[in-house]
Amino acid sequence: MTKNKISNILVLEISVSGKKRIMVIDDDEQVGIMLKEFLERRKYDVVIKCRIDNLDEISESGMPDLIFVDYRMRPYTGKDLLEQIRKAQISVPIIMMSAYRTTDGFFEVKNMGAFDYIAKPFDFDEIELILDRLFG
Repeated sequence: MTKNKISNILVLEISVSGKKRIMVIDDDEQVGIMLKEFLERRKYDVVIKCRIDNLDEISESGMPDLIFVDYRMRPYTGKDLLEQIRKAQISVPIIMMSAYRTTDGFFEVKNMGAFDYIAKPFDFDEIELILDRLFG
C-alpha cells in the first residue's frame, strides 16, 4: 500500500462489538462524539484516535467494516480521502457525511464509489437503516 499523507483530521475509530468495526473521520469533534454516543447506546465499543497521517492508519488496528467521512474538511476533503482510499484499492464501504448535502455532491461521491451520502444533522433512523443494509 502506498503511503498517502493526510494530516490534521480527527479520526474516531469505533470498534463495533463482535466482528464489525466502524471508523468515523471528521474534523469536528462534536460530530464524532454524537456518533459515538449513538453507537454506544447500541452496545458498540468505541475507541478514539485523534489524527490520521496516512492510509496505513485506517487498517493498523484492523480494517474497518465501514467508514463514515466528512465531505468538507481541511486540509483534505472527504472526497480527497475517498479518492485515496479507492486508489489504494481498500474495499471498505464509505458513507460520506455533509451539512451541505446537494444532489450534485451525492452523485459525485456515489460515482467515486461511496456507499451512501448522509446529511448533518444526522437522521439516526437513516444511519440504522444503513447499518442494517450493510451488516444485516
